Amino acid sequence: MLLTAESGRIESANPTFCRWIGYTFEELHGMRIQQLLSVEARTFPQMYWQPLMALQGAVANVKFDLVHHAGFILPMISSAITCTHSKAIVHELTLFNTEEQRYIRELLTARLLAYPVWARCSHSPYSLGSTERRGRMPGGITSGISPSSINIQSRWPASRPLR
Repeated sequence: MLLTAESGRIESANPTFCRWIGYTFEELHGMRIQQLLSVEARTFPQMYWQPLMALQGAVANVKFDLVHHAGFILPMISSAITCTHSKAIVHELTLFNTEEQRYIRELLTARLLAYPVWARCSHSPYSLGSTERRGRMPGGITSGISPSSINIQSRWPASRPLR
């Protein structure tokens, strides 16, 4: 959660955001949100975000990159609304770190790719017949997820690497 003035100056930031971005609250306080954006994303607030906030008072599910204090890129998804706090108009931003979602997607993809190999190992103590009857795979994946229920190639084609 992040609270900014209309000008884009950061007024408040929760500890999770501070940890993600690598700054202390004291360092962030008064800094403009544009200073945290990657070079590619710096035109976004002026071209899209500020006009939409002025017209609609809200922006939802916008993806952009922030730069961590150490210099690496953090992909984020943000939603924002315009509110009044202490007689001042502010923007409340809710940010989601998409790095964690990418890790979960890669883990699921790796498990689904390993499923056919695992299923052929009938001599294993985790043979397909015994685990299918219990309705689960090793590692806690339920029987509702199988290579036939999720087509990996249609979601992540071989020509586009996972990021």
